[in-house]
Amino acid sequence: MPESGMRMNVAVCAAAVALVLSGCGSYGTPEPSPTTTPMAPAPTTTVTVETTVYPTDENDPVSPAPYATASTSAAPAGALSDLLITDVRTGAHDGFDRVVIEFDAGASNSVAWSAGYVTDPRAQGSGLPIVIPGASAVLGVTVHGLRIPNGETVLSGLLDGSAHGGIRGVYLDPVFEGISVINIGLDAQRGFYVFGMEAPNRLVIDIQS
Repeated sequence: MPESGMRMNVAVCAAAVALVLSGCGSYGTPEPSPTTTPMAPAPTTTVTVETTVYPTDENDPVSPAPYATASTSAAPAGALSDLLITDVRTGAHDGFDRVVIEFDAGASNSVAWSAGYVTDPRAQGSGLPIVIPGASAVLGVTVHGLRIPNGETVLSGLLDGSAHGGIRGVYLDPVFEGISVINIGLDAQRGFYVFGMEAPNRLVIDIQS
């Protein structure tokens, strides 16, 4: 065989061997498997719900009592419109004085009201000044949704025996156009808190002492 033909055959064989080895290398080495990172657990959220503890007895205090001197009010969606005030009571307790306004019907928080200090209390309709002896400040509590009494006993004027603790007296301005104002005479402006109680339906005003 000529030398040139032998050299060509050797080159072809060498190329074939290289191709086979290349193929073996490609299939013989497996590719690494992809790694997975475990998911971090979702963060937890703690929700704190604040609740106000109302007294279970008329003489029990509210704890904690959010006293304030600023005017405040409440107008519940289901506020009644035919209530009658049947009684007003006052009392001195450890750390607070209390005024209780009782109604003839309704459940707790069914009364629309507003409360705040007044500098010149006057009677509805007549406009005459309201005088509470010994009072240096007057807290006015306006109650809405009252009916005109029809033969029932009506509380009005300066209520006998209503002075207790820092309370110098309570003057009840009778119903006028569905509204009555309970004027609470105090020895000084103090923080107050208004809330409802039921069985029977009552509006309670606690005054810091």
